[in-house]
Amino acid sequence: MRYIIIILISFLVSFSNISVCQQYNENKKIEFGIGGSFHYDYKVSHYALVFNTYIKQNNIYAGPMYTSVYENMTGDPVNTYDDHAYGLNVGYRYFIGKRKKDLKPFIQIEFMIFWQEYYEQQLGPPNVTEHTRIIVENTISVGIDYTINSGLHVSGGLGFGSYDGLFLIFNNFTPTSYIGIEYRF
Repeated sequence: MRYIIIILISFLVSFSNISVCQQYNENKKIEFGIGGSFHYDYKVSHYALVFNTYIKQNNIYAGPMYTSVYENMTGDPVNTYDDHAYGLNVGYRYFIGKRKKDLKPFIQIEFMIFWQEYYEQQLGPPNVTEHTRIIVENTISVGIDYTINSGLHVSGGLGFGSYDGLFLIFNNFTPTSYIGIEYRF
């Protein structure tokens, strides 16, 4: 799991370097924002508070996340899994084309990393053993950002993903949908 987190951080740093280098000569200011989002991903829902950085058509964001688990995603069905978890939401958004009035379409890559506790049932003592597992959910999606006024934005979108640690390896196909609100400074 340590390697997955290192790969994820390297991926985000390289994307930020590419986007900064491409627009270095255009003198466009960097914008910051804070927002909340709700994701529904088939068997789970995520509630995240994210901190955004905008450089031209690129948006990199990260923040804490609370997850409600409705049904076990992977693992032994005999085990008992907690129905809530805490974690981290990290993503990259690229805005496509020029702005048409107040609507701006985008493509988004997102990682939801959360820690879930579960209890393994055993025949002998101890009868129950507590474990913690790290789940890395990754998604790709398309969406639309709507500008309400100069600082307030609402966005939403649809896509798909999986619960494997590596990007879009499909042992479990996961449809995803989300909606969010954000204030940009």
